[in-house]
Amino acid sequence: MGVSLFVGAKDGVVVESKKVGRRKTAVSAVFVCATLVGSLFVSATASAQPARANAPDAAGCEPVTRELEASRQEASRARSEAEEQERKATTCEAELATTSKQLHQSSDAAKTCEDAKSHLCSATSAFADDLTKGRAQAASETGCVSGEQQTKLDALVNGWNGTATWLNQLAAYEAGETDTLPRARSVGGTPIERTIQRIARNGGGRAFHRRLLIEALQIVAPQAWNRIRAGGTTGIDAWFSATTPLDAEIPNEVHRAPAGVPGPAGPPLTAALHLVRAFKVAAHCEPSPTEGSECLRARQLEQLLESSGSLVVRRRVQEIWASDCTTLRPEAITGWFDELPTAHGAAAPWREIAENAYSKLFTCYLDDASEHTPYGTWLKEMLPSARSVTASRLERIDAVRAKWDEGSREAKCARAVRALQNMAVPATCSVPAGDFRPALDAWAAASDKLDDGGVPLAMCAQFASLLWEGKAASIDGSFSRPPSLDEMVVARPMPPTPMWRLREHCEERGGGATFPDDVAFLGSLARRFGEAVEKPPFRLDPTTSKPVELLRFEASQGNGPWIAHVAQGATACGTLGIADERCRVCSKLSPGAAYDCLLVDRLESSWTQRTRALALGFGGLALLVVGATWLRRLLRARRRYAEWARDTAAFFDGIGLSSRRDRWRVMFPSRHDLLEVTLPSEPAWERWGQTAAVVRVPPGPRVLERDINHAAFVARRLNASVVLLEHDDTATPDLSAVRAMLEWAAKGGTRAVQILPISVSRSRWSKSAHDVLDLVEESSLRGNPFELRGRIATSTQFFNRERLVSGLLAAAQAGHWMVVTGLRRFGKSSLALEVARRVPGPSAYVDISGFDYEIVHEKDPSVAAEAILRFVCLRLTESARERWPSHAIPAPPETSIDAAVLTRWFRDFSRACRDAAGRPTTVLVVLDEIEQALAVGPDKLAHALDVLAIVLGRLKSAVGDAAMPDGGTPIGVFLTSALHPLLWAPLRTLAHQSIMGSFQRVCVPCLSDDAATTMMRSLGGRQGIRFSDEALAKIVAESQGVPLLLRRLGASILELYDAERARQGSLGAVEVGVEGTAEAILRENREGSPLRVWIETEIAARSTVTGGLLRKLAREDIVSVTELCALAKKTVAEDFDRTGISATLAPDELERRSEEAAHVIVQLLEESGLVVPHGDLTAPDGYSLPEGAIRTVLRGRASTWVAAAAAIEPRAD
Repeated sequence: MGVSLFVGAKDGVVVESKKVGRRKTAVSAVFVCATLVGSLFVSATASAQPARANAPDAAGCEPVTRELEASRQEASRARSEAEEQERKATTCEAELATTSKQLHQSSDAAKTCEDAKSHLCSATSAFADDLTKGRAQAASETGCVSGEQQTKLDALVNGWNGTATWLNQLAAYEAGETDTLPRARSVGGTPIERTIQRIARNGGGRAFHRRLLIEALQIVAPQAWNRIRAGGTTGIDAWFSATTPLDAEIPNEVHRAPAGVPGPAGPPLTAALHLVRAFKVAAHCEPSPTEGSECLRARQLEQLLESSGSLVVRRRVQEIWASDCTTLRPEAITGWFDELPTAHGAAAPWREIAENAYSKLFTCYLDDASEHTPYGTWLKEMLPSARSVTASRLERIDAVRAKWDEGSREAKCARAVRALQNMAVPATCSVPAGDFRPALDAWAAASDKLDDGGVPLAMCAQFASLLWEGKAASIDGSFSRPPSLDEMVVARPMPPTPMWRLREHCEERGGGATFPDDVAFLGSLARRFGEAVEKPPFRLDPTTSKPVELLRFEASQGNGPWIAHVAQGATACGTLGIADERCRVCSKLSPGAAYDCLLVDRLESSWTQRTRALALGFGGLALLVVGATWLRRLLRARRRYAEWARDTAAFFDGIGLSSRRDRWRVMFPSRHDLLEVTLPSEPAWERWGQTAAVVRVPPGPRVLERDINHAAFVARRLNASVVLLEHDDTATPDLSAVRAMLEWAAKGGTRAVQILPISVSRSRWSKSAHDVLDLVEESSLRGNPFELRGRIATSTQFFNRERLVSGLLAAAQAGHWMVVTGLRRFGKSSLALEVARRVPGPSAYVDISGFDYEIVHEKDPSVAAEAILRFVCLRLTESARERWPSHAIPAPPETSIDAAVLTRWFRDFSRACRDAAGRPTTVLVVLDEIEQALAVGPDKLAHALDVLAIVLGRLKSAVGDAAMPDGGTPIGVFLTSALHPLLWAPLRTLAHQSIMGSFQRVCVPCLSDDAATTMMRSLGGRQGIRFSDEALAKIVAESQGVPLLLRRLGASILELYDAERARQGSLGAVEVGVEGTAEAILRENREGSPLRVWIETEIAARSTVTGGLLRKLAREDIVSVTELCALAKKTVAEDFDRTGISATLAPDELERRSEEAAHVIVQLLEESGLVVPHGDLTAPDGYSLPEGAIRTVLRGRASTWVAAAAAIEPRAD
C-alpha cells in the first residue's frame, strides 16, 4: 500500500513538473513527495523492528528487508527528480524576466512611432490644403522636402497658376467676350508652360487655328496628311513653317476623287476650301506673298482648290449632287452654271457639268412619286427661263434641256417607273388598270440592251427593277460626290409597296378566270427584268408561259391520275404540286378566291364526277351481281326448302296448327327455311305465347352453332319463345350448338328461347297439337334427359323402331289384330302408343290393368267386359272429336254393350270418320297390359279369362279381322302383353284357342348397337352431354340394347357429377369418359340399385318362364335349345297346374300347349336379341347370354369388363 501511494505521488510530480512557469506548484509537489517518502521510511523501520524481535529466525525477516531496500531506492529516485524539477523552475523564472523586459521596450518604441505618424499626417494635410490654394510653402513643414525640391515645387505651382490665367483668357476669346487672343507667357521650365507657349506662339493665334487647315487636308488629301503627321511634332511644325511649294503628293491626291460624305459645308472640295478660307480669316493672315508660317500654307491650299481646272469642275459637280432635291429651284440650278474660276477647257468641263446636272434632275424626278407630269414638262419648269439668265448660261442650260427626248428609252423607263410608283394596291394577281400595261410593256421591249445607255438610263433601269421586285426603291436627295449606281438607287425598309402586294397575290395565286392571262403577261415582264418565271412568285412554265398548276391540271385530266386518286388515295393538291399547308388554306377560302384553289376544286369536282360515274357503274354492276346472287340464292332456297316448307305447312295444318311462310322470303331468300306457326289459345299453350317458329337446318351431318343462333334470331324477330329446328335424320348437334341452345334457354325473361333440334321424320310423328306441346314441354323442362318413368308418351322419346312401327302401321291400316309381345321393360306399350300417334285416324289406348277392380270383384264377367268396351268407345270418340272438332262423331253407347250394339256403334263411328276425313281412314284400338289382367289368384283366373274372352269376342265380332266391307274405316286391334304362359290359355270366345294361337304376333327386340348409340347421343345432346366413343360402346354393351337399361346407365353417369343438378338438367355441357362410365356400371351392379331391381324383378323375374331361362343362360356359357325348351316347358306346365289351366285341358292338349309355349318363348327370346345363337342360325343348337348387366346381375358376380374397370379411379370427364 505504501508503494502504491508513492507511485501516485510521483506521477503527480511528473505531471506538474511539465508545466513550465508554475514553480510554486512544482516545489510543493517535491515537498509532499519527500514527506511521504520519509513517513514511509519511518513506518517501514518501525514495523521491521518488531518483526525481527518476534521473528524466530533470519529467514522470517528477509521479505521485510527486501521491501525496505526497495523503498530506499524509490526515495532516492524521488529526491533526484525533485532536484531536477527545481532546476527547471529556476530556468523558467529567468526566461520570464527577460521576456517581460523586451515587452516593455517594444511598447515604448510603438508609442514613439505613433506620435511621429500623427505629426506627419498633420503636416501632409496642411501641405495638401496649401497646394489646392496654389501655394507650396507648407511642404517644408513636413520635414521631408529639401530646399531644392521646394524650389521646383514652387515653380510648378506658379506655372499652374499662370496656365490657369492664360486658359481663362483663352476661354473668354473663344466665347467672344474679347477679341484679343492671350499672349504667350515667358518661357517657363514646366511642361505645361511649354505646351501653352506652343499653342500661343506665332502672333494672331495661327498655330491655335491650325486645326482648320488640318481638317481641310484630311478631307482632300488624308494620305498626305498622315505622312506629315508621322513626323511627329517637329515634322508637323516644320511643314507648316516651311515656305516651299506644296508637296507634289498633295495635288495628286486632291485631283483623285476624295472619299467621304457631304457635310454642312457641302461637297469635300468645297468644304476644304471653306475651311482654308476660314483659317485665313481667323488667323488674320495678311495678303503678303512673302509671309511665312501657316498663312503661306493656307494660301497655297486655297490656290490649289480654286485654280485647278479638274478640281474646279469636280467641285462644281459635287455641288450639283450635293444639292437637295427638295430645295431645287430654278435659282439654285442657275448657280450650277456660274462661270468657273479659270478657263481651263471650256467645252469639256461644261459638257460634264451638263451631264451631271441632267442626271441629278432625272434622279430627283424619279424619286418624287407625287409628280404626275411627264419628265419633259417637269424639266422645263425646273430649268431657269431664258429671260433670267445670261446668254452663256442659257447656252449651257439648253444643253441640259436638249438631252431629253420623249421617245427615248429614258422616257419609256420614266413612264414605267411612274406606273410602278402610282399603281393602285391590287386585290388579286391581275394586271393593274391604267398606264401600267402599255408603260411596262414599252419599257420591257426597250430594256434589252442597257450597255449603250448613259447613267440616267442605267439608274432608271435599276430603279424600275427594284420597284418591279416589290421593294421600296428610293434615291437620296443629295450626295457628297457623283454617286455610283449602287449608291444612287437603294431599297428602303418601308411598308409593302403595291407591286409587292401584286407579287404576293401572284404567289398566293389570288385571281379569277383571267389569272392565267394576267400572270402570263406579268411573267413576260418578269422575264425581261431578268427573273426566272418558273420560280415564285409567278411559277410559270418557261415554254408555254402557263401557270404550273394549269399544266398539271391539264395533265391530270387523263385516267392515270384519277385512278391513282381512287386506288392509292392521291389528293388533288398532291397532283397539282400544292403543299399540304396551302391545301388547308384553300379549304378555308371562299370558292374562286385563289386560282390554285379553284383548280383544286375543279379537279376534285372532275374526279368526283368520274368516281360517281364509276360508283354508279359499279353500283349497277353490284346490283347485277347482287341480283344474280339473290336470284341464285332464291332458286337454291326454293330447291332446298320449297318442298320442305310445303310438306311441313301441310303437316302442321293437318294436326290443327296453322302455319304460314315468311312473306318477305322473296326479298330475303334466307327466310325460305322458316315457318311461322300460330299456337292454340289454350291454357296449356299459354306459357309459350302465340307464335312458334319452325326452322330448317341446311342439309349436312351436323347442327352447328350458327344454326342455333339463326333459329334464336328468327324467334326474336317473330317474338316467339320456342323454335323447332328440323334437321336431317342423320344430323346431330355438335358441342358448340348444344352450348348455344343452353345459353339461349338460360337467358332471363322474355329473351329466353327454347330451341329443340329434331329430325324431319321424327317431327312428323306428332299426330296432334298436344304431341307438339309434349315435345316442347319435354325440351324445356331440362330434367335428366335419360330419366323415364312409365311408357313413352311422345315421339321425341321414341328411337329407332321404324321397321316395327311401319309394319304395325300397315297391319293397323289393314284392320288386322296383332299381339305385341316381348320381355318386360322392352318398350311394348311405347311401341303401341307410337303407332297410335302415327295412324291417320282416331285411336284408343286402354290399359287393361286399370280395370283390375272390375275384373276381380264383379261377379258377372260381362259387366267388367262392358266397362272395358265402353272405355274403348269413349277414347275413340274423344280422339275423333279432337281430330275433327267440326264434324259429328257418334257418342259411346249408353245402354248395355253387347255384340250387336257394339257392332252398330263401330259401323256408325267408321262412317263418321270416313266422312270427316273425306276418305277412308284408319282406327286403332290398343289393349295394353293383357298379362296384368290375368295376374290374379287361381280362384279368380277363370273369371279373368272370361272377362278377357268376352272383350275379345265382342270386339272381334264388331270390327272383324279386315277392313269393313261397306267402305267404312278399317279398325286395327293391338294386344300388348309380356311373355306369359297364360297367353296360351284357351278362350271360349276364340273357339278355345289361345291369344297367341289366334292372332299374329310381333316381338319387340332390343335396340341394335347403332340404334342404342343414336338414342344416347340424341338424348344427351339436347343438354350438351357428350360421350366418348369408348364410353358409349361400354354403355351399349353393358345394357345389351335394352332401352330401360340404357337410360338408367345414362342417368347414373350424370348423377356421378352432381345428382341434384343432374335431376334438374342443369349440368350444362359435359364430356363423359370411360372412367365415369365404369363407376356408374359398378354402382348399378350393387344390391338395391334400380338397374339390378329391374333386372331381377321385371326383365328376368324368377317366377317367369323367361326369368328362369335367362338365369340358366347367365350361369352357363352355352345352353342347348333342347335344355332351354325343356326348362321352358316344365315352367309353363307348372304355371298351368298352379293356375288351374291344366284341369280344363286334356293331357295331350296340355302337353301340346306346353310344348308350343316353350318353343315360342325360346324363339321370342332369340328374337328379342338378348341371346346369341350358336350353330346353324336357322336352327341353332344352343344359345348364350352375352356379358352385360343382365348376366352380371343374374349370375351374381361382376362381368370381366366391370371387374377390370373397378380398378380404375373414377373421375369426371
